[in-house]
Amino acid sequence: MNMHSIRTKSSLPVMVMGLTIIIVISMFWWMMSLQNNLIEIQSRSFMPASEVILNADRDLYQAKLAQLNILSGQSNAADEEEINRQENIQQVAARYAEYREYLKEFPEISGDPAVFNQAYQEWVASSDALVQAYDNGLSLNLLKQTEDQEFAELRDILDKSGEAVINGFEVIEKQLAADIRTKMTITFIAVAIVLIIAMIFSYLIPKKLTNDINYLVKRINEIASGDGDLTARIDVSSKDEFGNLAQAFNVFVSNLQDLIKNILSQVANLGNLTASLSDASVHTKDINDKLNLSTESIVSAVHEMTLANKEMAQVATNSASEADQTAGLADRGMAVVRTSNEKIAALIRNMDLVLNSSQELETNSNNIVTVLEVIRGVAEQTNLLALNAAIEAARAGEHGRGFAVVADEVRTLATRTQQSTNDIDEIIQKLQLSVGASSKAISEGKVNADETANTFVEADKVFHEIQQSSNRVNDMATQTAQATEEQTCVAEEISKNLHGLNQQTEAASEVAETGEELSQEIRRFSESMKQMMSRFKV
Repeated sequence: MNMHSIRTKSSLPVMVMGLTIIIVISMFWWMMSLQNNLIEIQSRSFMPASEVILNADRDLYQAKLAQLNILSGQSNAADEEEINRQENIQQVAARYAEYREYLKEFPEISGDPAVFNQAYQEWVASSDALVQAYDNGLSLNLLKQTEDQEFAELRDILDKSGEAVINGFEVIEKQLAADIRTKMTITFIAVAIVLIIAMIFSYLIPKKLTNDINYLVKRINEIASGDGDLTARIDVSSKDEFGNLAQAFNVFVSNLQDLIKNILSQVANLGNLTASLSDASVHTKDINDKLNLSTESIVSAVHEMTLANKEMAQVATNSASEADQTAGLADRGMAVVRTSNEKIAALIRNMDLVLNSSQELETNSNNIVTVLEVIRGVAEQTNLLALNAAIEAARAGEHGRGFAVVADEVRTLATRTQQSTNDIDEIIQKLQLSVGASSKAISEGKVNADETANTFVEADKVFHEIQQSSNRVNDMATQTAQATEEQTCVAEEISKNLHGLNQQTEAASEVAETGEELSQEIRRFSESMKQMMSRFKV
């Protein structure tokens, strides 16, 4: 049994009161036992002894009366009187022996039997001598005087024996009463001491429990109102349930501190990634602007080539140099397209990194939700335990009032914990929605970047075809006049392709601008998340 538990502490006054009741009952049982013993002694020894000694005195008197009847000579049945006298004499001895048997446990009361036996034998001898002298016709005066004196002595012994029974019983009764009074005094003193101890326990234990509750509430309020200071802890000094509660709360705050640290770290990483994405988007936009200028130059060159083709019939001699110029422009266009393609590939890789980071952030958010569910479950179990404790305290009545206060405080703490987890859950849900939207936008940007890369591949093929066409123009310089119409058609096709390339370049610029806006939005979100988490001191 845990001697530091609240149950043990709160049970001490009840145990002390129970011990007091047991002591009182034991003392009353002991006193009742003494009373019963006194009654038993009275009924077993003193009352029969008193009755027997009275009967012995009566038998002695009847023997004396029979003797007087014999000596008076007035009785017609002298023999019958003699028999009656002898029977009563024997009954006196028998009843005295019975008297001593009843008082064998109290020899100090029954006295010395030799005194009775001597007086009894002397009186019997005097009585027999007196009756014998009467039968023989002798003088009776001296014998009668002696017999009367011995009869008085014997009867005095019997009277004193009866008084000794009464006095002995009174002495025993007084001793028993004094013993009972002494034990009662000791019992009352012991009960008073135990009651004082119980009162002290009844005052100190609830006071100690109240102080522990107030300390826990004070420390929790200090942590709750300390601008989110998750480094604060509750000092665990008691070894009871309050100490366990404080230790569990410290573990909860420590876990929450680690969780907020992880979130802050992820938010910082997200800020770095959005900064990189923003830089990549700006760089991509610059490349697209340069690509637009290049395509415009190519379009202008193709237009000039078309005009030149129309004049080629007259300037056939200049066809070779124009073809060389076209080939050079095609080479430049291919170089620009390849450079743009490499930049787009780098942009795609950066978007993959951002997308992976967003997915990792979403996974961490789900992990946070899982931890919050565990915390919410613990809070609900704590609330149920507090409710059960309150019910048990209500059943306990007055003795459970202090424990009911404890249960109510624990239930309040569990409710606050649930409210805190709900607030964090709402923040995490908002974070998940924002991260989901960010992942979706990045995925769409990646798809557009992939399409732009494919377009640049097509443009590279087109420039390659332009180069081949320019080579063929150079080879067929002598046949320029005949191929003028064909070259015009080719130039128009090139113009169309360049126009499409220009449109794709503009689309890539729009994608870059969208990526820039998205990165700015993610940055603002990460700053907002960082600001919300910064109120927690970790």
